[in-house]
Amino acid sequence: MSKKLITTILTGVVFMSNMHIATLPVKAANNSDLSVPLENIVYVSPNGNAENADGTIDDPFSAVEAARDYLRTKDIGKDSRGIIYLREGTYHVTNSISLTSEDSYVTYAAYKGESVEITGSATLENGKFKKLSEVSGEKYSSQTRLPSGVADKVYVYDLGAAGIPVGDVYKNGFNWTKQPPQPELIVNGELQILARYPNNGTITKSHLEIPNKGGVPRDYFFDKTDYSKTYEEMLAMNGPVFCIKNLPDSAHIWAGAYDYDNVYSAVNGDMPAVNPLNDNTKYETDGWLSGYFANEYGNDNVQMYSVRLHTDGKYYIYCKYPSLYGVSANSLKVSAINLLCELDSAGEYYIDRYNDNNVLYYYPQNGVIDNQSITLNAFDKPLVTMENAEEIQISGIRFTGTTNSGITMTDCELCTISGCELYNISMDAIKIGDNNGMITADSGYDTFGGGHNNTVANCVIHDMGHGGIYMAGGDRKSLERGNNMVKNCEFYNVSRLETYTPAIYLEGVGNTAQDNYIHDAPHMVIQIMGNDMLVTRNKIINTCYNANDMAPIYIGRDWTWLGNEISYNYIENVRYSTSTDFDFGIYMDDNASGVIIHHNIFNKIGGNAIYSNKGYGHYVVDNIVVDGTGPYYRYLTNGYHSWARPVPNEKSLKYRFYDILRTYDEAVAAGDESKEATKGYWNTQENINKWIEHYNTLYNELDEYSKKSAYAFDLGAKCFPTEGDNSSATWTDQNSIAAQANMTTVRNITVNTKDLWNLGGFYNNVNPSDAETYDVKRHKAASISALGLDLSTGKISSNSSLAKDANYGPKWIAEWNKNYSISEAGVSWPINKQHLWRKITEAEALLESNSELKSLLEKAHAAASDGLASQAEVDAAYNTLILNSGNQDVLMTDTIYVSPNGDDSNTGTKDSPLKTLAAAQRVARINSDGSKDVTVVLRGGEYNISDTLCFTSEDGGKNGRKVTWKGYESEIPVISGVTELTGWSIYDADKNIYCASVPEGFNTRQLYINGEKALRSRNISYSGNTYNHLKRTCELGLNSRNNREIYFYRDDIADWNNFENVEFHLITAWTDNVLRFAKYDKENNFKPTTVNNGGSEGVVDAAAVKLREPESTRLFNRAHPDITGTTLGYKSRSYYYLENAYEFIDEDNEWYLDTIENKIYCKAPAGSDMNDVRVTAPALETLINIDGSNQNRVCNLNFENIVFEGSTWTRPSEEGLVGGQASQYMLTSSLANKVTAYHTPSAFYAQYADSLNITGCTFRKIGSTAIDLYLGVTNSNIFGNEVYDTAGNGISVAKFFQDEDTEYHEAYNPTDKSEICENINVINNTVHDIGTEYEGAVAIAAGYPKNIVVAHNEVYNAPYSGISVGFGWTSKDNAMDSNIIFANRVHNVGLVSCDFGAIYTLSKQPQSLCARNYIYDLSQKPWYDYGYTAIYFDEQTEGYTIKENLTYNVGNNLWGNGINFNGCKAKNTATDNYLNTNPNSNEIVSAISAEAGIAAGKSCAELEAEAEQYIYDILHPEYNTYIRITPTKVSATAADSGSSAEYAIDGKADTVYTLSGQTANSMANQYLLIEFDGETPIDRIVIDRQYHAGGITQYDHWPDWCLAVGCELQGSFDGENWETIGVMNSYPEGTGDTTQDIYELDNPQAYKYVRYIRTKYKSGSDYGVWLWSPSKGGDGGNRLNVQDISFYSKTTPLPVTGSYDANTTTYTWTFANEPEGTDTAQSRNYETKDKIADLRLVLRSGDYVSNAAGIHFNDKSVGDSGSIQNSRYILVKPTYDGTLSATIEFPTAKSNVKCRLYAYDYGTGADFDSIDETLAAKGGTMATTPDITNANAATRTLNLQGGHTYAIYTYQRASNISALSYKVTEEIVPEPDTTPTPEPDVTPTPEPDVKQWVEAEITSVSADGISVNAKSNTNGEYKMITAVYDENGTLLSVKIRQVEFEKDVPREINVDIEVSGNVAVFFWKDEMTPVSEKIVYDDFDKDGLFPIMNYMKKISMN
Repeated sequence: MSKKLITTILTGVVFMSNMHIATLPVKAANNSDLSVPLENIVYVSPNGNAENADGTIDDPFSAVEAARDYLRTKDIGKDSRGIIYLREGTYHVTNSISLTSEDSYVTYAAYKGESVEITGSATLENGKFKKLSEVSGEKYSSQTRLPSGVADKVYVYDLGAAGIPVGDVYKNGFNWTKQPPQPELIVNGELQILARYPNNGTITKSHLEIPNKGGVPRDYFFDKTDYSKTYEEMLAMNGPVFCIKNLPDSAHIWAGAYDYDNVYSAVNGDMPAVNPLNDNTKYETDGWLSGYFANEYGNDNVQMYSVRLHTDGKYYIYCKYPSLYGVSANSLKVSAINLLCELDSAGEYYIDRYNDNNVLYYYPQNGVIDNQSITLNAFDKPLVTMENAEEIQISGIRFTGTTNSGITMTDCELCTISGCELYNISMDAIKIGDNNGMITADSGYDTFGGGHNNTVANCVIHDMGHGGIYMAGGDRKSLERGNNMVKNCEFYNVSRLETYTPAIYLEGVGNTAQDNYIHDAPHMVIQIMGNDMLVTRNKIINTCYNANDMAPIYIGRDWTWLGNEISYNYIENVRYSTSTDFDFGIYMDDNASGVIIHHNIFNKIGGNAIYSNKGYGHYVVDNIVVDGTGPYYRYLTNGYHSWARPVPNEKSLKYRFYDILRTYDEAVAAGDESKEATKGYWNTQENINKWIEHYNTLYNELDEYSKKSAYAFDLGAKCFPTEGDNSSATWTDQNSIAAQANMTTVRNITVNTKDLWNLGGFYNNVNPSDAETYDVKRHKAASISALGLDLSTGKISSNSSLAKDANYGPKWIAEWNKNYSISEAGVSWPINKQHLWRKITEAEALLESNSELKSLLEKAHAAASDGLASQAEVDAAYNTLILNSGNQDVLMTDTIYVSPNGDDSNTGTKDSPLKTLAAAQRVARINSDGSKDVTVVLRGGEYNISDTLCFTSEDGGKNGRKVTWKGYESEIPVISGVTELTGWSIYDADKNIYCASVPEGFNTRQLYINGEKALRSRNISYSGNTYNHLKRTCELGLNSRNNREIYFYRDDIADWNNFENVEFHLITAWTDNVLRFAKYDKENNFKPTTVNNGGSEGVVDAAAVKLREPESTRLFNRAHPDITGTTLGYKSRSYYYLENAYEFIDEDNEWYLDTIENKIYCKAPAGSDMNDVRVTAPALETLINIDGSNQNRVCNLNFENIVFEGSTWTRPSEEGLVGGQASQYMLTSSLANKVTAYHTPSAFYAQYADSLNITGCTFRKIGSTAIDLYLGVTNSNIFGNEVYDTAGNGISVAKFFQDEDTEYHEAYNPTDKSEICENINVINNTVHDIGTEYEGAVAIAAGYPKNIVVAHNEVYNAPYSGISVGFGWTSKDNAMDSNIIFANRVHNVGLVSCDFGAIYTLSKQPQSLCARNYIYDLSQKPWYDYGYTAIYFDEQTEGYTIKENLTYNVGNNLWGNGINFNGCKAKNTATDNYLNTNPNSNEIVSAISAEAGIAAGKSCAELEAEAEQYIYDILHPEYNTYIRITPTKVSATAADSGSSAEYAIDGKADTVYTLSGQTANSMANQYLLIEFDGETPIDRIVIDRQYHAGGITQYDHWPDWCLAVGCELQGSFDGENWETIGVMNSYPEGTGDTTQDIYELDNPQAYKYVRYIRTKYKSGSDYGVWLWSPSKGGDGGNRLNVQDISFYSKTTPLPVTGSYDANTTTYTWTFANEPEGTDTAQSRNYETKDKIADLRLVLRSGDYVSNAAGIHFNDKSVGDSGSIQNSRYILVKPTYDGTLSATIEFPTAKSNVKCRLYAYDYGTGADFDSIDETLAAKGGTMATTPDITNANAATRTLNLQGGHTYAIYTYQRASNISALSYKVTEEIVPEPDTTPTPEPDVTPTPEPDVKQWVEAEITSVSADGISVNAKSNTNGEYKMITAVYDENGTLLSVKIRQVEFEKDVPREINVDIEVSGNVAVFFWKDEMTPVSEKIVYDDFDKDGLFPIMNYMKKISMN
């Protein structure tokens, strides 16, 4: 290869096979394809040449800086990049590697995946460690402080002598200036422990008292006080003083005993820098306390300056430096660190810096130093600094070993750090930009240097002292975005040494954290401090485990950090196991505002999922919160605490929210420009305008706030009270800028959580209400399973309960699944690519002969593997080497092409496809690693497989990714299991029969000639319908069974050549049987006999034929159907045909297989030669086997647009078969109908699979069942396929019985529910011409499925039933539930077998549906032994709703006129079905017939949702007639101290109203207040409620006791005057109940307010609740759950409504279209009422109301003189004086017209009902308006008086009043309502005189008693008589008891009585009056009741 070629292709990959050239461009940060000249590629190696190196791969530089400096001499730029490759090894730095603008456009990358590390750590040589016992001298004088017994275990290292820096311990902590921590010791990669006390746990208030907490610097921050302190002043404040309570004696020497005067008030600044009395041989010289001092969210450390014995005999610790918040005993959790006297445990170390000793003391693990890797992080600078650089890339390198940050970037653009690992770094791993060092509470806090468009990707960052990536960027004043990004990184074990140091800091404007995996961190992990940040698709697990009042995602302290979005994240396990503390999922703290939170999942959050503390304008929507069990757990808290306000104090607002929106001149005017903390913190007017324009949509009050705040400041404390003051003036002053939360929380989802939590408002309850969008449309799922949420992927099943919620639905689920993906979180391409390069190395060994190619490949791969190329390019480069090595199994790609014309040595691309499916599967399996979707594309042609293609869990998609096998575009790929038969020779020339040899053992039951099915030889003709030629057995009877003989006509039996091959196919009722004759014996086997066939035939000559085993026993022992006719009365002459004898060959293409001679015969058409055609026979039973296990399911596997053909099933040839039902065949049978069976194989078989989808495929030429989802298949779809030419079933779903050893009538209800097939959709398939060989087959058969949807399929040409769901003939509970058979088209089925239904069901299937199916063209066949019907609900079918099914032309031999209930009609509900109805007879049936069958253009999910919605509407009919009204606001009120009315409802479902542990006197005035628009009448109110009794009681005989539950529903128009709507029924004592109360309002009212009230304990007739529990502790006692309160209005809308505008004092009426079907020939009235004005329309023939025309009068109402002509008018009654305005127009153009309004005033005495045309004609004061002329629309006005009633008429035909309004002109001053609220009427309502009855049912009977469920239609007591009597009616025993009933409330009654006979129950009001409506008795003897009557007479006589 020429050098010219090498130079030209540069780093491209070249291989020569087939003359293809593949190029691999290097990716720059902007993703443009750039090539790197070879002269710009240099190399570095730790073993390189320190002097005179040329930087080539053979002569590398020894230092990165040398390579950097070399490239500075080259022409490096955007179009000519440079690369520095670092060869394997460790690079030690003593100074930061500095990269500047001179180094732009250069890549620093590890070479070829080699292990490269840059470190500042100092290596401590093993040989320089000394045992402490072996050294002496002053340098080691501190050793005397060591604990006794450890000195001989400690080693020392002289760091000073080795020149290794020892660092220092600095004052660090939350909000203190960060300084490098002291060096850390690392042994064998593990961090060691700085000597401390205690070794485990912390020092708390049990160890220390706090006589003086010291100074509190936080009180002097600028936002707290006018007298703010400088940082230095705060640092010099008093440190805390501790008194030792319970510490070891070693604590007495934690510091020297330095004494000084007035120590309690001494200022730290007055102390000497070092305790002058410290004696290092006695005392510690630099001990510190470190941890939490006052708040468990911010750590701190203080130096222990002195420990001395006080006069009170106690030791006191005096500290230097204050703790930020002082000290709080309850929060104190600290460790004493840096103490040699506490070096007492293996793994601890200490650095003695005293007097420059600089000695390391180390207590080694296992006492071993030799052969250990020991380093000290002593380097205190960044490892790499980048400043003012562009497009620098750092890739594939490990960074470690500094007490500073790892990499810093300042003012950089388009720089990338990818594929790197950063670990054991004491501060932040990567720092992009910086801040000005001010504490975050100061308004002047700001960031700088973040640059733009920088990226950190695919890095792993762990074991950090501080945080992961600090990322600034952007300018807050101008809102310029930084566009920096952290993506696909993994973080763990960050924040080891410091709090508020998260994995990702986002500061500035417009930066992003995306697709990161963050786990195992003690504190927050993402912190937002700025604007317009995006935090999305991150996976966050196990965080905040060492912090309180914290959250993994945190934003706080500034109202102006607006526009931040947190979306599509997964957050799990936030201090979940210690959730008594306040830790949250997302925390908007201290005024943080405007956060957009959507599509996140929260799982196991210890506190609230979402917490807002005083902020404004958050938007929380479409989030899912699951499994919150902590005592403080809610899904969301709107954080108005009693100690907080939504507006911060004056300084926070003024210097944050206000300053960024004011100019310099405004700052000067306010006198603030010179204040140090805010100096320079103002803005330009241009930027202020940007703010207002940018945020006005989200926060539209922003402009208003900025303008009014200046005046607000002048109000001082009135509007901005200091902290702790909750003055109502903040809310009531009109100039205050205090605001309500305006938090929008819509459409969130909760599972197993508590609800909303609001900790309270202001003390005086003047806190404004939350926004009307607070907690609206929430979905409360019953469980994660019901929600259908897969927590591993975040995906939601289409069968989720959300699908049935109108606020969500299938479209919402699809959108969620499309966008939500946590599988991409974390590193998308492994950092350590040793697995990749190991394979490459193997390939290289085979490429030694081509060194040039090898070299080029190496360079390309080095670039690719280090992240400089895309994933696809890395895969392509890798594949090139692999293909050249001949190892194709490890190709890396996401799309694999395969073609029958391909080659398995190809690359698998479209142009170079593989050949075999096995090769494609191997490549797909390797690539299906969860990082991407993988697609196998099959080009057109036949893929002949000799072995079943088996798919295991390795072949499915992982992490939510999919693996799809699909046909290419319009091409047709065929997967076939056939083998080709050749070598034919003529056998019988006269008949043109050919013969070919087949291998020994070969067997098949199908043959294909040129793709067409050949005919297996039969004794009957195939012409026409072959079944018309069926033969019939002779009469069979008991002798047939006893002798095990079948009787044939004697002339049907022939002397067949190979008798053993002949098969006898017997069709009996619904079964098919394949039988073999017993061994041939002409004398004994065909025994001549005579049989009387009866009828005209009489006695005939017959032969008795014996059958082979095992089928003989199975057949003759079978009870149903019994071929002998001796059990159920089937015809005893069954139909049959014979098959597979050479002698039967008499038609073209008929064939016979001789398995004895291994020969196959076939008759070719005349003139044709079998050698000229392609003859194939299927050789595989199963083509595709989806073989998952319960532990390893096959997931996310798709098959699309593929043809499957060519399977067989040979078991019938080997042992015959005896049919059961639906192609389930018998193993054993008995006359007692006990059966075991086996399941037939299938071409496509699946078990234990999830999300398996078969779409658009074709199944044909199948030897048994086509598709079988048999065991444990869930959430899968069979959609849009065609299935035909199958020997057996078309589609089969679920097991039909437990196993082959279990009797198959037993209910299948497995203990292991994972084996149930659940959530399966069989939709839009065409299944036809099935059961071609086995006549009991079903087109679509489902055994025991759960939640199957069989919908929109077309089924025809089937021998037996078309669709069959259910098995077992059982009434017992089983696996089935919620099955749907919907909108299928079934015709021409039952072509052979009988006792079928076109749709057929069996057994109990609760909540199932059979609806809108269209069944036609069924007919009686002459060979039927039994009946049939269109829809057949066979034995024990239960739970079906059967609605709107259509049958037509379905024949005469019907059961049940088209629907047959075989003894189960009462267990199902059938309505509105159209039987034998012409589909064109009306619109309804036309729609059913048109919509049934294939629904083109709709997805599987859409069709599934339609079916599910249909049954939902049926099962909830109450929701169809009414529309649900959504409240505008809902709130809870709790007036009692010590109780709470929590959890306001939302007008939707699954809401809870709970009180617990209450006493008799509580519960007063607690209610839920629901506010409506006040305009829509309420016709119905539905309350779903549930009472739960708690477990707390002090009385054993009253467990779980509730005295009474009674609640009242009240309505009000004004919120003050209330009226009762309805009263909830009470619960009986001591019971729990679930029920629904429905209130139908006789006079619907448009209430503005409705409240659901519980007044007080029920005493007398006061309704209320006493949820009785002696104690309020524990589990909370009893509770009442209101799961849903729904308000409904009838769906017929009123055509007139109105609304009042207070600003214009105008009431405007609006007109809706009149309801459909309104008869305009009739008179009708429409009316609306309001406090402003009432209105009634009186319409007549031809009039109408519409939103377009308004009110249309068809004819004029008055004449020109004002006389009344027609009775059409408008009545108006205003409350106040005002002006009525009416706009009049004409519907058609007119000329020379005039029109006016007339108003008749009837004064104050008339109401609407008293006014008609008669009264109008008699008088009333008339007013009129000027004419409208010339056909112009115009508005006319009339002045009206309040309280008067007016009739308004028009003069002109066909005129419209298109607008009508009333403007109030007088002041509206509502008069106070002084009427006292009437006391409730306590008079009990007398019971009406009605017939009394008790209805009862015996629910269980045992030997010692019975249970009875009974209810009465009245309140009262009754005698209950329970009697036992024998079968002769003799009374054996009796029991009488008094039973009390509440009206219509059922109750369970248990009676202890010995049951030795029959049982009866009777109820009597007294001794002479029976009241039982239904006498209850058992089924044995009804007459046995009469002795009870006699017994009662005896009672009455006594």
